[in-house]
Parts: sequence; structure tokens; C-alpha cells
Amino acid sequence: MKILSTVITALLLFTSSFSPQPQDKVTITVTISNVRNSTGSLLVGLYNKDTDFPQGEPYMTQVVVLKSSSDKKITFEGVPAGDYAIAVIHDENGNEDMDTNEYGMPTEGFGFSNNAMGSDGPPSFNDAAFAANKHAEITFGMMYLGGY
Repeated sequence: MKILSTVITALLLFTSSFSPQPQDKVTITVTISNVRNSTGSLLVGLYNKDTDFPQGEPYMTQVVVLKSSSDKKITFEGVPAGDYAIAVIHDENGNEDMDTNEYGMPTEGFGFSNNAMGSDGPPSFNDAAFAANKHAEITFGMMYLGGY
């Protein structure tokens, strides 16, 4: 009987080591500066996959209705630890899209974590990515083409 008890205990310990362990949850606080005006809202996307960044489906989103053009703080809570990138659009006209001119250049503001910029379009996930293995504070500014 003692051998059976020992085998069962060993089997339970062995199988529990393969059980999914709860993943650490972190808070990501984002400060966005250089918002041109208080018109419209900021659409903030938190991405965890390079295949989605920045035009695909974000892992999490937040919409910040603007009442002033001062720096904005956004908090993502309960996020699994890992690598993330952030993309923001200043949706001045409220259509929930990045508006462009006839040449495809953005006419509304945009920004990316790490102040990352692409050479002919948006930056890569790797350029904008940051590690959030503990609570992270990210700061970057909005860009507006054609001035400001």
C-alpha cells in the first residue's frame, strides 16, 4: 500500500508540473504628448503580435475623448507580461479611421511607442516594441504631417 501511495503522489507531482501556470499580469501606463488640439478622440491600440501591428486587430484598445490638448495618460491593466507595441490615431473627425490625402499621406495625427517611425509607412512591431515583464511606463509624442 505504501508503494501505491508513493506512486500516486509522484504521478500527481509530475502531472501538476505540466499544468498551465497563471501568467504574471502587469499594468502598462502610456503618456501621449504633443496632441495638436482637443477635437475628436485618441484611438489607442495595444498590440502583442507583429502580424497585426499596426493595422490589424489590437490585443486591447482604449478610446480617449479629448477635452484638452494636454498630455494624456492611458492605463492598460491586467495585461499578461510580454512584448507589446502601441499605435495611436488622433481621430479628429470621429470616423474611427486614419484619414489620408490623395497621395496616401495621413491627414490626422499618429504615434507609436518608442517614437518609432517607418521609412515608407508605419514602423515594424520590433521598432515599436517594449518589454512589459513588470509594470511599464511608456511615453511618446503624436506626429502630424504637414506641420506641427
